[in-house]
This record gives sequence, C-alpha cells and structure tokens, in this order.
Amino acid sequence: MPRCSSVATEQKHRADPLDEWADREYPIAEDMMFQRISWTAERAGWAGVVLLMLLALAGLFSVGPLSSTAASDESGALSVRYQHFQRSGAGSIMAVTIAPLDGSGVRLRFDAEFLSAFTIERVQPEPLEWRGEADGAALVFPVPDGDSFTVQFSLLPERAGRVASRLRLGEQASLDLSVFIYP
Repeated sequence: MPRCSSVATEQKHRADPLDEWADREYPIAEDMMFQRISWTAERAGWAGVVLLMLLALAGLFSVGPLSSTAASDESGALSVRYQHFQRSGAGSIMAVTIAPLDGSGVRLRFDAEFLSAFTIERVQPEPLEWRGEADGAALVFPVPDGDSFTVQFSLLPERAGRVASRLRLGEQASLDLSVFIYP
C-alpha cells in the first residue's frame, strides 16, 4: 500500500509541475492552503500596523487633529481649547478664553474631578488669588481691559482613564470637559 500513495503523489507532481498552488511533497513537503492562510494573516497584520501608525500620526494617542478639541458655552463667555487624548505624565496646554458678561472680576472654577486628574503646573497670566472650595478650586483674575482674555494652563495628567469634569466661570457660564488619559 505505501507504494500506492507514493505513486499518487508522483502522478500528482507529474500531472501539472507548473501549478504553484498545488500541494507538494517533492523536493519539500508544502501545504499550500496553510501557506495561503498565513500569507493572508501576514498582510492583514501589516495593514493593521499601517492603520495604527496613521491613527497615531493623526493624534489618536496624543497631540494631533483627532485629539485637538475646542468647546464654548452658549453665551460665548467661556471657551476652551485642549487635547482630548493625553498621556499620563506628559505635559499639555489648555487655553481658556474668558469674556466676562457682567464686568466684575473673573472667577474661574475647576471641579474636584479635574483637580484629581491633573496637576496645574503653571498659569499664564498669574491669577490674583487661588481659592479652595468644597467641590474644587477657584482662580480669581482681575477685570480685563478688553472684551476678552486668554489664560493658558500647563497641565500634567496624573492618572489614566476617562476624565469628565466641569469648568465654570462664576455663575455666568460652564463647560463640560472630556479627556481620555492613556497610561
């Protein structure tokens, strides 16, 4: 019987020696179905790596067009620009533009969720006063000379995960912020 299988293999090999997709036993045993599956998996893996690199360049994991976001309240008194995707331990900048509606001093309030997720390393321009509150902290700025002014915060994300917080301008306006911090 072993002779029959070698004859069948020999006939298959002789039947079409130019068929590149046929299984072979000579000179090396090849399983072409397995080979096609592994080639397909390899191409899919390369496509996945290229897609991941393009998403990284576009800002999915840090700074870039996919990450940059801006928000503003209905009255236009408070607007903010920041990176939606950030990395824990990597600094970022958040720019808050304030246009006080009532002409009084500006009191910008951060909630406890924001303060537990970020360390505020620097504020430009410097506030007149920092106040601790039961639900967060407030920064008091002098009344601006013009219509609006921008405050830049240098932030350091401290923990990984989603951060949903609220930024308030006294009792005039509030904005919900959503940030995802990668480890």
